[in-house]
Amino acid sequence: MSNKQTRQFVNSLSEGDIARGIYQVIDARVIKNYLDLRLGDKTGSIPMKIWDWRDNDEEMGFLAVKGEKAMLNGIRVEIFDGRVLQFAAARLSDIKRNGTITYAQPGTYDEDDFVASSDRNAEELLEELGALVSSVKNARYRALLDRFFQKESAAYAQFAIWPAAVGQHHAYKGGLLEHTVNVTKLCDFLCSNYKHIDRDLLITGALLHDIGKLKSYDSSGNGTKPEVSLDGVFMDHIALGCSMIEEAIDELEADKGIFGTGQWEPMERRLMLHMILAHHGELEWGSPVKPVIMEAQLLHFADNTDAWANRFERALEYAGEGERGTMKRLENMDRFIYIPLKKI
Repeated sequence: MSNKQTRQFVNSLSEGDIARGIYQVIDARVIKNYLDLRLGDKTGSIPMKIWDWRDNDEEMGFLAVKGEKAMLNGIRVEIFDGRVLQFAAARLSDIKRNGTITYAQPGTYDEDDFVASSDRNAEELLEELGALVSSVKNARYRALLDRFFQKESAAYAQFAIWPAAVGQHHAYKGGLLEHTVNVTKLCDFLCSNYKHIDRDLLITGALLHDIGKLKSYDSSGNGTKPEVSLDGVFMDHIALGCSMIEEAIDELEADKGIFGTGQWEPMERRLMLHMILAHHGELEWGSPVKPVIMEAQLLHFADNTDAWANRFERALEYAGEGERGTMKRLENMDRFIYIPLKKI
């Protein structure tokens, strides 16, 4: 018989509910005399303040460690500032005396309950990825794509599970694959609506635009708990992606066997690198250059469209019943958004 707790997911909580269940420490910061805590699961997170916090508290110190699990034994859910759900603030001494929060022992919960992941079928996304790769006719571009997306390549398995971000968009297991397929399909659609587009350049650039995220994020080896890597801090995914692509092109040029491509034309290499460098569109958004070719501009629009669509999609999908018909502010948005009364 299983001793795992029945889940009371964050997105099922409403004002006035009494939370009884296991939640993960998503974030924890000591500010003066209190712990600013955020507890959650795969559906979202809720803040809580613990007053009179002591860093050296042996019994409750786990609450300050990201990734640890806490058992809530009767914490009221409140509304703050008229619209934000939060767990009721409490003093550390009261929590200890009443046992309202205790350490959740491993084996009493299902780890998958705390792993946000893509809602899409991974095998179907990989099939779509393969079809898009196969649609590229330019032999050099195709060889470059095969360096990363052949099933035997080191990057392929990682790409299938990696997150696309830490907190902005597609920040979950399988997010990078989902985002890349979405962006490339948007670019493919644009190719059918406008003239003067080099489709092979645009599709290849779309498929590789975030390849640097394989190095800019650390994700515990299985796509969960994404964190910015040391390389990500120093160089970020755009610079890392360019470096990976240049290295791959150099290897293709040096390969004298059947997988080699011979020398790339200087402009061909330049165009491919520009697609990566310019895909954020603006200098203040992280691109070192603005798009100077149509393909790079369209890639930027497709990338931004899917990023924002994903923010809205996840907000609407995982909104709690108590949030429907209200305005909600999310951490990854710069505004309040309206949550419709009915889920479509």
